[in-house]
Amino acid sequence: MTHGLAVAKRAGVRIRLGSRSHRPGPAQDRRGKELSLRAALETPMEALVAATRTNAEILGLPGQVSVIAPSAQADLVLWNGNPLEDQELFSDPTNAVLVSQAGQIVKDLR
Repeated sequence: MTHGLAVAKRAGVRIRLGSRSHRPGPAQDRRGKELSLRAALETPMEALVAATRTNAEILGLPGQVSVIAPSAQADLVLWNGNPLEDQELFSDPTNAVLVSQAGQIVKDLR
């Protein structure tokens, strides 16, 4: 998988992460594991960029979603730790201590 990802990136292929669907579904609880796996293949920051900016660009919504700016829609997650230093934090939903979706707090364990 690492080789295929590297080849695609060198060829200029933008590879997004997961789904931008905000509708709950049966696989939503695995999105953190997907992010953790991607962070292990690249870096945690590259995985976060794929999940945010790259997704927005591919969907034709740059500046509208996945960005913190006036009148933009962004989901925010605060982890109990630094996921840039420990990508396994993404895998365990209990590490997400605060979650905001479209400006509304939907989880707060602080």
